[in-house]
Amino acid sequence: MTVRSAERFSVRGCEGHAPFPLGAWVFPAELEVVQELHAVLQATFRERHVVTPAEIEGQVPRAFALDDLLGFLARRRPAFDRALAGMRSPIEASRLATLAAVLRLSRDEVTAALRARATGAGLVEGSTVVYNSLSRAAERVEGLRELAASDAIIDFELELARLIAQPSWTPQIDWSELVPDAVEAASCVDPAYGAAEVDVDIARLVLPAAQCCVGPTAHAVRGDHDGLVWMSLAALDGDAPAPERAPGTILVRPSVAAEQVERLAFAAVPAALRAIAPGGALLAVTLVEDEA
Repeated sequence: MTVRSAERFSVRGCEGHAPFPLGAWVFPAELEVVQELHAVLQATFRERHVVTPAEIEGQVPRAFALDDLLGFLARRRPAFDRALAGMRSPIEASRLATLAAVLRLSRDEVTAALRARATGAGLVEGSTVVYNSLSRAAERVEGLRELAASDAIIDFELELARLIAQPSWTPQIDWSELVPDAVEAASCVDPAYGAAEVDVDIARLVLPAAQCCVGPTAHAVRGDHDGLVWMSLAALDGDAPAPERAPGTILVRPSVAAEQVERLAFAAVPAALRAIAPGGALLAVTLVEDEA
């Protein structure tokens, strides 16, 4: 079995979901881009914040800078999003009516949003990211209805779906909304119990950046790639200088949660493997849990 790298990717509001399929996969990647990302993440993981008890008590916001990572996304993500918008997949024609009913849209609106065209045998071909995003919205609405959620909450989800169904909608993400706040993270730990450090998961930014090294339509490659030299993209910089800290303060640093991202690594490939990795590299991704 093989998959395309972004075949499950969806967007809700300002955030992307399922940037890679669950499980362990290896995708062909562009060596220049993945090396650039490696350098960017090394710099990103060196950022440290020392938060004082007074800041926590006063709830004084202090967002991470993440300048290198946000700069990489600004440079590399637009081309990925353009390619993503053109990615298409086969869809069961009956799903159009189901999505329309759940999301209170007309079938014509769903068809137009997907730019769907019939292909025969009960199938249509449509935009992958629009279909994934509408399907995710429908799942959330159905789940909220099962929980007897308030009309206001359900209407909010329906409004997000209506935005996706607009002909002008594009799968763009507001990266600034995903930058964590150091004080908020520090407020979740209690140094009195020995927890004087906390790692903040930035996988919501790192994984979409890793997508840029691959492209949305790249197919996973098969075979044994253990003979290659792999370098982790998610490893923290153990040599980062420790800032001076007063008693009672909490050190906050960015990380990628291993509970969800079990592996994120790349390897340059020799000439013998250029047939499967013409860009000169492979990207290994193992996701063990959807980051929804």
